[in-house]
Amino acid sequence: MYDASSLLDLCIDFCAKNIHFIDCMIGFPEDFAVKIFERAINLKVLASDNDNTKQALRVYSEAGYYREVKFPNLLLINQYELSIQGLMEFTEKLDLTNICLDDHHDLLIQIPECRNIKVLILQSTNLTDKGLKKVTYPCFGAKKLPSLHYLDLSGLQVTSKYLNTLRHLPQLKSVLFYSSDKIPSFLAFRLTQRPNVEKVINGSLVTKLFLHWLKQLSQERKKVLEEKSSASSSFYTSNATGGRDSAKSFAVKAPKSKVMFERIQEPKTALHATNPLLSTSTNVSRKRSYEPGNCIVGPRKPKQAKLALDVENIEQMLDSCD
Repeated sequence: MYDASSLLDLCIDFCAKNIHFIDCMIGFPEDFAVKIFERAINLKVLASDNDNTKQALRVYSEAGYYREVKFPNLLLINQYELSIQGLMEFTEKLDLTNICLDDHHDLLIQIPECRNIKVLILQSTNLTDKGLKKVTYPCFGAKKLPSLHYLDLSGLQVTSKYLNTLRHLPQLKSVLFYSSDKIPSFLAFRLTQRPNVEKVINGSLVTKLFLHWLKQLSQERKKVLEEKSSASSSFYTSNATGGRDSAKSFAVKAPKSKVMFERIQEPKTALHATNPLLSTSTNVSRKRSYEPGNCIVGPRKPKQAKLALDVENIEQMLDSCD
């Protein structure tokens, strides 16, 4: 016979092995959901980049088990390109700091499809106007990313022409840069004194998932290196600059100060006050209506003959009544 704990483990194992068949986790007991996810990682069910992993990650993201995602490196994004779509779909904060994307990376097209994003950090991603347009242009008029209110473009080489296009994102309230970027003023935004810097921290499930993926990639890379070293082992293949590279990897960079541009709030006034053309046009039309020779004339006065005829008709009606 099985005791209660072993029956529970069997159920969790079964759910973990078939995690991609779960349609919804909303309202599911949190403890069991976490155990199923962790067991799926241990059983390497989520190790491969395929539709099953994407579906499982999407269901957990929809249920709110992770709302913040900060990717560790570009290698993980490239190797799990399909899976991260499910991971990001319902996320609210996305951080791509120090990930050297290029302007043609497929991830840029996927970001506008994550409709719940509120905070987007593209700090030091080597993007230019061309790549940033793929993220922000589909969002004009809040058609996509309707909740995006915070955008960090620190360390990017952007032109004033592109920055002026950000006024077409009514949902966007704050744009951040490094103070050393020397960003000029741009339309609809003004420099603020105290920047509000957002931080993105991965939850426990996302952290365990990323560690699992990185370990998987490390093992695959180790196998490849071993095959290469066994095929051609030579004295000249040793890395003579390993000491310097390791020293660079441990270098600590001081954090840079940031500046924030905040959207200028438009004053709420009357329609004629905000649009002077309306008020002047009415005055012009009013003046023109009484000018002689104009086609537009004011209200006409009744003719004297017609008034006399009306008075005569009224008198006749009164006489008939008497």
